[in-house]
Amino acid sequence: MSDDLSHLVCARICHDLVSPLGAISNGVELLSLSNEGQSAPELDLISQCADEANARLLLYRVAFGLGSDTVMSDAEIHETLAPLTRHGRLTLQWEISAPVTRSELRLAALILMALEREMPHGGHVVVQAGEDGRWYITAQSPRLEIRSELWAGMTQHAEPPEACEAPSVVQFPLAGRVAASLGRTIDIRFEPERITITA
Repeated sequence: MSDDLSHLVCARICHDLVSPLGAISNGVELLSLSNEGQSAPELDLISQCADEANARLLLYRVAFGLGSDTVMSDAEIHETLAPLTRHGRLTLQWEISAPVTRSELRLAALILMALEREMPHGGHVVVQAGEDGRWYITAQSPRLEIRSELWAGMTQHAEPPEACEAPSVVQFPLAGRVAASLGRTIDIRFEPERITITA
C-alpha cells in the first residue's frame, strides 16, 4: 500500500470513530443531567475515557494522516499535542512562534510520540526554532530508556530495522520519511539524561 493511501486509511478510521465517541460523551452528559447533576463514578470514568480517546484520535489524525501546507493556529497546535501531557508525566514547552503547517506539526507530533515512548517515567520537552530555520527539540528525564535501533529507523533513509516494524513504534521510521518529504534531516544526540533532536 502506498504511503498516501495508508494515510487516507488512517484519516478515514479516525473520522469514523470521532462521531460515536462524541455520542458517548453526549450520552454521559445527559445521564448526569437526568441524575440531578450528580455524576456516578462509573459515568465519570466513561466520560474521562471518551475524552482521552477523542484527544488521541486528533493526535493520530495529524501524526498518521496526510500532511498539507495549511497553517495551524496556536490553539490547534496545543489541542493536537495535548494528549502527550494529559497525565502529567511529560511537560511540553512549545516555543515556535513562526507559522507551522500541518505537515510540520505532523513531523513534530511523530518525534514527540517517539520521545514519549523513551521517557516512560516522565520528563520535560522543549521545542524551539533556531536561527538556521531548524527546530531544536530537547528532552530531559532522569530515567531515559533509549533503544538506539528505533532511532536508527528515524535517521536512516533505507528500510527501517526490524525493531521498527511493531505498530507501537511506527512513529520512528515514519518521522524520518516525513522529514525527508519536507526536505529536512533529523540529527540526534544522546546524553545520560537528555536527548537533543534537530530537524
